[in-house]
Amino acid sequence: MTEFTSLICRPRFTFDDANRAADAWGANCGPGALAAIMGMTLDEVRPHMGDFERKHYTNPTLMNDALRSVGTPWKKIGAIWPHYGLVRVQWEGPWTEPGGSPLNIH
Repeated sequence: MTEFTSLICRPRFTFDDANRAADAWGANCGPGALAAIMGMTLDEVRPHMGDFERKHYTNPTLMNDALRSVGTPWKKIGAIWPHYGLVRVQWEGPWTEPGGSPLNIH
């Protein structure tokens, strides 16, 4: 067993919980990733998500603010894949096209 595998635990929410949170307040991959990595439920993450419910997306600034709000120690490691942690993936879409919304690029 490697050192990081002892940190990995089952998320504290189910697929049904995720669907309910999506219907109730728009929860998606951002709040889900934060809840999973922090060992929280989606309802526990909700108050840490800043203006997510207005925007319905999580950019790096919002995620960093949410991580600080949760209060669990963490560190940014740069452009490498962590053994255990959050990784931002920028999916291509209309926001990445020239003239697209700059809100979710960085």
